[in-house]
Amino acid sequence: MKSIQVGDRIAIKSSYTRKHDLPFDNRGQTVSVMAIKAIGTVKENLGDGRILKVAWKLFDPPREWYFYTNRSTVWRVLPGDWTTDALIGFTFEEKAQDINRFRNAPYWRERFGDSAVDKRRFNWTRFYEAVADKLLTFRNRRDELIAGIHAIAEKIDCMSILNDQYQKTVPGGPLKDICPFTAMGIFNRGITDANRKTIASELASLLGVSEPVPDSFEGIPVLNNQRTWFFGYSYRRQPDDIDTLWEAFAQAIAFAQSNDADSRSAFAAAYDNVTQRWGVGWNLTMGLYWIRPWNFPTLDGQSQRYISKKLNIQIGMNGPKERCNATDYLAVLDTLEARFQEDAYPVHSFPELSLAAWLFKDSGTSAHPYATDLDIQSVETDDGVILPDGIDVDLKSLLPKFDDLMIPFLKLIRDEQEHLANEVYQKMKSEMGLGKFDVVTLESTGQPLFDNRAAWAKSYLKKAELVDFPRRGFVQITEKGLALLSLPQAELDKYRRFTDFFSASPSLADETRPIEPYSIHDIMGDGCFIAREKLEKILERLRTKKNLILQGPTGTGKTWLAKRLAFALMGQRDDSKVRAVQFHPNLSYEDFVRGWRPVGDGKLTLVDGPFVEMMKAAAKDPTSRHVVVIEEINRGNPAQIFGEMLTLLEVDKRTPNEALELSYKRSDGERVFIPDNLYVIGTMNIADRSLALVDLALRRRFAFIDLEPTLGKPWHDWVQS
Repeated sequence: MKSIQVGDRIAIKSSYTRKHDLPFDNRGQTVSVMAIKAIGTVKENLGDGRILKVAWKLFDPPREWYFYTNRSTVWRVLPGDWTTDALIGFTFEEKAQDINRFRNAPYWRERFGDSAVDKRRFNWTRFYEAVADKLLTFRNRRDELIAGIHAIAEKIDCMSILNDQYQKTVPGGPLKDICPFTAMGIFNRGITDANRKTIASELASLLGVSEPVPDSFEGIPVLNNQRTWFFGYSYRRQPDDIDTLWEAFAQAIAFAQSNDADSRSAFAAAYDNVTQRWGVGWNLTMGLYWIRPWNFPTLDGQSQRYISKKLNIQIGMNGPKERCNATDYLAVLDTLEARFQEDAYPVHSFPELSLAAWLFKDSGTSAHPYATDLDIQSVETDDGVILPDGIDVDLKSLLPKFDDLMIPFLKLIRDEQEHLANEVYQKMKSEMGLGKFDVVTLESTGQPLFDNRAAWAKSYLKKAELVDFPRRGFVQITEKGLALLSLPQAELDKYRRFTDFFSASPSLADETRPIEPYSIHDIMGDGCFIAREKLEKILERLRTKKNLILQGPTGTGKTWLAKRLAFALMGQRDDSKVRAVQFHPNLSYEDFVRGWRPVGDGKLTLVDGPFVEMMKAAAKDPTSRHVVVIEEINRGNPAQIFGEMLTLLEVDKRTPNEALELSYKRSDGERVFIPDNLYVIGTMNIADRSLALVDLALRRRFAFIDLEPTLGKPWHDWVQS
């Protein structure tokens, strides 16, 4: 308020959501709406942070604006982006909103865009939201809900009866209560799509859902078949465990609908309460994603890897058992929603993120890459697994170790077809005559010990590249697996430990993904006509100075060369380690380094800009070089945009001893430095005299390379060829 100046234009707004009576086809989706009630010009600011004197013009009825909205009490809108320019024109110049452009912008097009309905992704979201809405009406009719679910299990073959255990080690009986997340989980687990549709159809009929069952389930994480409840057995759970899950469910839907300060606070309290309960864990975020997929991210194992390694967003883990608390979860949510609106961002919605995460493969997978998916509550040792107390040691010793299951597992899938992993476990168990050992279970999950060990066998076969996972819950043998089985039985008998399988797959020792080498030779092969000697000198200057600016007139290929120099510096063509940013007059320190951004409920959140994101990526991967490419570096105000980073750019300042505090700190005492393996390449157009001159402070920290048009014989020969 105190920063508002005389002459500033101001508007009174009201933000809300709507599903009906909209001037376009919203396809049943909820739309953000902002009503402009009045506009005016500031005549006086009393400076007390409360009172402004304004000459108002009222609108009756208010003028409604769609999609690009904000729920904060005070929202400062600056020109320079097409969305803000359009909002300013609509508000103060009474221009019509180009609704079609907003509908088809990256952040909104999946829900409201012009693509044909049968080609649009994530059509399943309407069904899932409708199921969640109907489930909420059963909050006080849970006897009716659980009875209906038991009836479904008796009616169809692809769903098991939900049996509870009232006393430890004593057989129990039918489950008597259920939470809404577990109810949705009955068709969101590792089974075939056909079975998922069958169960989903029966549940929809029970609930009274009119939305059609989806044809596909892209971008939907599923539960481990051995762990489909969000709560423990009766003897383990607290009396209010299921009640707290219903409360979290209700508060999540309310928060997604209103997104104001009160609903956010209520949701956070419910989240923190329920995440402490036994059996909830990371599955809570999966459940939130199911019920409102456009509003909540899932943090299943695949999504965590994608968010942290591909998007370079840090996930806080300050909750129980090093998981997210509500503050951590909402910070990830806020950061992602802010980044989704960037045209060049890899993903633009939570469903798109979840789908991209499942398809994402990286070289830094942890020792047990599928442990989160399997939710195996055990610890690996030389003897296989250590089990919690409560399992009969004699019975345990009769079961084969997971190493001993790897060859039998391969033999059962040697037909090269896709197999449901759980069916392979059961067939292997049957052939070995071990079905009676299902009573030997993991206390923490109730999972049969044999299935637990079979799951480990599957995971290590995957790491040895002998099997593949073509889709969630399925397994298929690879060419390497077939080659292994073609060996004589005497040779196969030598594979006694899981490490023996690794030696059969030499590539496992180097789990880095295939890379495309790149060098100066490749730069020239791509069509660069600068002499090789000069390119080598440029690359050497970049290595030693770490900060380089390519300057020259328009058309000299500055941006083209900058990215290829980055690849040559790294020795490989890897776009994940290069980040391109364009400076412009409206770019600020808050955009580039770190700053506060509104989160839509009257609050602000600290969001790292692209430069800090690349710093973190470089720090996590110190053996690789990372590069930030800044286009048109002199179109902005570099000294202002870099801030304290300008000092840290210097070669001799790139150590923890030279770390400085940022203008916006996440915690007291937080200090940062630019890693030694992060390089900066800028481009500068010196032909445009209207651009600002680069100050001496920046010149001292960068090496400058002049580029000129090279239209001589090399260029002529290349064009002719």
